[in-house]
Amino acid sequence: MANPFTPGLASNRLIGRTSELSDACAQIRNEGHFAISGISGSGKTSFLHALEEPKLWMPQGVNAADGFAVFLDLSNYQPFRPAEFWTAVRDELANKLHIHDPLREQIAKSEATAKGVEAACKSLRARGKRILLLLDGYDNAALANGAYSADELLTHLFETRRLAQARCFATVTATYRRLNDLGPPPEKLQAGASPWYNQYLFQPIGNLAENECDQFHSLLAPLNIPGVWRKALYELCGGCPALHQHAGHILFDSVPQQTLPPIQEFWDRLESATRHYYKIWWSSATETERLLMKLVAVSELQNRRDLNREYDLRDLPVIFSQNDRQLRELCERGLLRKKTSTAYEFCSSMMEWWVLREVENTPAADAFGDREKDLLNLSKAQVKAINGAFAKVWQHKDTIKSVISWAAKLFA
Repeated sequence: MANPFTPGLASNRLIGRTSELSDACAQIRNEGHFAISGISGSGKTSFLHALEEPKLWMPQGVNAADGFAVFLDLSNYQPFRPAEFWTAVRDELANKLHIHDPLREQIAKSEATAKGVEAACKSLRARGKRILLLLDGYDNAALANGAYSADELLTHLFETRRLAQARCFATVTATYRRLNDLGPPPEKLQAGASPWYNQYLFQPIGNLAENECDQFHSLLAPLNIPGVWRKALYELCGGCPALHQHAGHILFDSVPQQTLPPIQEFWDRLESATRHYYKIWWSSATETERLLMKLVAVSELQNRRDLNREYDLRDLPVIFSQNDRQLRELCERGLLRKKTSTAYEFCSSMMEWWVLREVENTPAADAFGDREKDLLNLSKAQVKAINGAFAKVWQHKDTIKSVISWAAKLFA
């Protein structure tokens, strides 16, 4: 039997996301617009592909042939240019029609601009066609670059909004961050103007619940995975679909032997296969978010029973309270979760381990100083206490190894 887990490709099995999918379909049926956001590996692309099936979003009593979806991955546009985007939309609309349909040639020859696409959509709507744009990697369209000025960005986003409000099509976009954190700065907007993203219903795509991961485990039925392994896998992968996909791919190699692999070997293979995700999550975070993740990682060290060290982080609840908005955003993206009213922990203990490596590899001279003090609104006493905790990590390089051994104990 072929390995059913295919890391690196959008899964054709959308696991979980029932309520999110229902909300998206409700928006689409009403010719509205939906915006999902989530970290790399959260399943955004699979979510969009699931919506390509017309029967999901067509209203009751309407022939599925009367609507079609256009999927575009804008992360392939390097750099993004509006003209290329509208060309791609126009060409995809034309390709949806029969080769001998005169409207196909008319649309293919139309102007590759927002106005040209608007005319094409109106011609299709006159035939009773409903159009759905599925735009993956929409971050590219909402961020200026060397070939895409801030003024061009503003024009493009508001042109797209005008077409959306004219009900030329319904849209579902997928981005890493929420749309309100992207796009032109507020000072670029006219006084009193509505934001360019006002037409969207926002929906973060977070981690899967533990019971939703049972669908992964069902594909590994010959291994008869015990409950303790299932809980350990959820602790390591944190409900991130991509991490569970990699874990399943590795475990499936053991199906012929019907024996689970050695824990250390499994950890090493999983860490190696998924390392790029932790790097992307880290590099995509703001400087403030990285500092907060470091503090969360170090705060969890003293809760590992095999470390037996004290870290003076008594002021962390105050620091976390002062940075509540950033922490909530990290939780929304599925990197952290609230442990108590004043404490946080990583959803994935493998990401926690990776951040601890960042702490360990940060030279003392580059640790918390005046810049970090200002970013997190810290007092000098708090900075001193944090640097003291970090110094203990540097002094005891076995800390990271201990965290691995702690993770291994999950499987015992």
